[in-house]
Amino acid sequence: MSLRRHAALLPLCLGLLGTSPALLAAHAAAHKDLPRPPSGPTAVLSQSSPSGTAQVTVDGAGNFAEALVYTVADDLTVDMSYSSSLYFDGVGHGVDSVKQSQSNKARSSFTVGPLQVDLKQVLTVGELAGSYALTQVYTLANPGTEPVSVGLMRYNDSDLGDYGYQPPKGRFSYIVSNVTPSPEFLTGYVGVKLTGGSKTTRVVRHCCNNISDITPEENNTVADDLDGDGVSDDAWDKAINNQTTVLVPAGGSVKVHTVTVFGRSALDALASLPAR
Repeated sequence: MSLRRHAALLPLCLGLLGTSPALLAAHAAAHKDLPRPPSGPTAVLSQSSPSGTAQVTVDGAGNFAEALVYTVADDLTVDMSYSSSLYFDGVGHGVDSVKQSQSNKARSSFTVGPLQVDLKQVLTVGELAGSYALTQVYTLANPGTEPVSVGLMRYNDSDLGDYGYQPPKGRFSYIVSNVTPSPEFLTGYVGVKLTGGSKTTRVVRHCCNNISDITPEENNTVADDLDGDGVSDDAWDKAINNQTTVLVPAGGSVKVHTVTVFGRSALDALASLPAR
């Protein structure tokens, strides 16, 4: 649940945790200066399951700020997202329109330089009880006579705890509310997977809004991971970055998939989360 939406409780919480209110105030101020998606018209995608419901408000470029999950077990609604966007060569994009074809589906088209982009978005029930998956398929078409290379980065900032987790040999990167889950309690999580183009690199960094290229040393790492096990040892605001490069041939097209899984589930361990 977003700490930014419960600022009145922070001084007490920080006093108990031994954290400086002044330090957090400076940290939060940095967030408030950042633009948040969506940009332009939106579609509200919804999905239901025996565990509850999910609702994500997306724009025509696949950006979103709000992902609400209602869980029947504890009758609680939690916002699982603060900001999520796909950047093209380091630039975010807004779109003038988005068409919602069904309650859980939307489609849009836009241009990025010489590329024509067709985007299909669908919200489905996830693999785990209490989870949901937002799948976004970007088809990049190049009508020109020369190939076009574009760098893509999916950035996701979610306030859930904030611990990072990288499954061994996995494709997803996670932010989780608890690194020692128990099936007796619900664990919140958001995971991101970017596929298409060249090999994807991934990292869970300290927040916020760092969309610089992922270095070879950073790849598959997690901030605050002191023992190298792919799990953060300290809870502080973190964000997920997945990056790839796409070469679109002249007169051809390439599909790029981003999958964002999110929810609140009774987990035996972090390894219960989808890795690939």
